[in-house]
Amino acid sequence: MKNIIIVPAKAESKRLKDKNWLKIGGETLFERALYRARGSGLGEVAFVSDSPVMVERVEKKNFLSDYVIDLPEGYSGKRAVNSCVYALERLKRAGESFDNIIVTLPTSPLATFQNLQEAYLLFANNERNVLGSFTEVKGRPKLWTNRNILFPGETVEIEIKPILRPLSRLVWKDNGAVYISNVSHFVITQEWFGNWVVPYFMNEIYGIDIDTQLDYLMAKTIYETKEMVD
Repeated sequence: MKNIIIVPAKAESKRLKDKNWLKIGGETLFERALYRARGSGLGEVAFVSDSPVMVERVEKKNFLSDYVIDLPEGYSGKRAVNSCVYALERLKRAGESFDNIIVTLPTSPLATFQNLQEAYLLFANNERNVLGSFTEVKGRPKLWTNRNILFPGETVEIEIKPILRPLSRLVWKDNGAVYISNVSHFVITQEWFGNWVVPYFMNEIYGIDIDTQLDYLMAKTIYETKEMVD
């Protein structure tokens, strides 16, 4: 089986500015993802980005990536899954074909190459069905939302009400640390997951997914204080 490990990294992010340029341990998040991919030894590594500056930086560190693919104009607003499909198509046109695709996102900076290896073994042992990494949502939150009520005279009052009962069983969320699929299925569906997925469960430390400033500060603090617990 021939694998390709793809690290997609956008120049901009919607919620946290310049997210992929944030540093932990002296390395940017996209560099950490490339080290993780390379360290896993699971296959060739491709870096995919719409940022010329990121592309240039990775090209200078050519030991991190076998392929550096710059995205054409228009991909900045698309999902990471579209960037990965584009990369596979570019590689195919260049005569490179692969059986399996492994994706690891820069926004999971505390994940390790061992996590990728464990996930791949699980993928192989489950007939190469789509696999994703997940962490448990802690607590049993009761979710609330608001609605605006219009009264005569155009006065507006805001009402807060529950939208779901408190969650009564375990809930998991995907964290972006690792996604694995066979290439043919991935190219056809162009989705991370379908109706079901083989779960690779990670603890809340290694599975931190950076989406906000608070997520980043938490991950950075954990790394710097070495509070990496199982």
